[in-house]
Amino acid sequence: MNIVGVDVSGRHAEEDGHYNRITACVSAEVDGFNVFTVRDVNVFVVCTREPPNLRTLTEEVSRALNGLDKDDEYMVVAEPGEFFGEPEWRVSALLGAPFKYAETVAEREVVEMAHKLAYGVYRGVKMGLKVAQSPSGGFG
Repeated sequence: MNIVGVDVSGRHAEEDGHYNRITACVSAEVDGFNVFTVRDVNVFVVCTREPPNLRTLTEEVSRALNGLDKDDEYMVVAEPGEFFGEPEWRVSALLGAPFKYAETVAEREVVEMAHKLAYGVYRGVKMGLKVAQSPSGGFG
């Protein structure tokens, strides 16, 4: 099964009032317990004064998904807090992609990979890392 683990870092305002939100997606082949292959990763970076809400987060995740190599059939997975605990059907409708909250060991591992990627880029941005975005929304 092909899944895309998602994580967003930088949900809280920086000292200057800006939000440096980093959305990371990790595409992987899994079964219930095992991650067989990481197919691709993508990161989308946003610097804004607007706090995150469900609509902005789903738009940012959609942009990150657009730049990702994935099967035609895939499931987006995330931790329940990522989308404010909204029902899966609502998140799926806003993303325009199948979505569920992580349940299996493998799903949780892929979401954790996305978390480590998002947090690593977030720390880099805080230290002055310049991130070039491609038109598809990922790294250029």
